[in-house]
Amino acid sequence: MKHTNMRTIILCVCLACVAAGRASAQVAVTAEPFEPVSVEAYDHKDKFAGPKMLVAPAALYPFEMRRSAISGEVIVLVQIDQYGAPSRLAVLSTTNEVFIRYALAALLQSSWAPVVVSGKAKPVWFYHRVVFDITRE
Repeated sequence: MKHTNMRTIILCVCLACVAAGRASAQVAVTAEPFEPVSVEAYDHKDKFAGPKMLVAPAALYPFEMRRSAISGEVIVLVQIDQYGAPSRLAVLSTTNEVFIRYALAALLQSSWAPVVVSGKAKPVWFYHRVVFDITRE
């Protein structure tokens, strides 16, 4: 996938988030992986093992993809803050660019249980796979 296309899509998602009333300063959305804040709570055996999900991402299957019935996924590097809200998202890969904005929109509405390390809630990061399958709709 061309980085310029992904950056354009991510810019559109950022603008949509601002238009929807979510401050752009709260969540950083990038096309490039970021340096994680900490590896204390990261599961080195399973990079997709994240904290307990409180509000699961409800990724809607894109309307424009219904006719073709294409399945796919988006892999996102997620950083949550000490309260369990997403604070940074980086799209790492996708099977189809159309799925990106739907995956990010779903993750922005999600929340996880705060991760406590040594008695203090900490920001953590993990990988998250958002799957799109029209047969599951």
